[in-house]
Amino acid sequence: MYGYGTSANTWEIIIWIILGSILIFLILREFFCWYWKLNKIAALLEEQNILLSNFLKNSISQATSIDSINRKIIGNKIQKRCTRCKKEVDMDFTACPHCGNNSFI
Repeated sequence: MYGYGTSANTWEIIIWIILGSILIFLILREFFCWYWKLNKIAALLEEQNILLSNFLKNSISQATSIDSINRKIIGNKIQKRCTRCKKEVDMDFTACPHCGNNSFI
């Protein structure tokens, strides 16, 4: 038969092994949950980037087609056309510098 000290040491070692295993399991579980969620978030962000860039391209093309009807873009300046003299004027002007008209297309 085993002595008192030997049996107690065996149970103590078994309990420490079980507690250590549970602790390692919890740490690894948190790590793997974090790791996989991070990958899901990255995939969702990439998909969101693609959708937003497509939306932006469509918005710019629609805005450009609408603006090109009434305005002409020269360089970086947007210009508008005077209804009286039909000359192009910068957007900053409230009246045409050529004829004084304040109505623009």
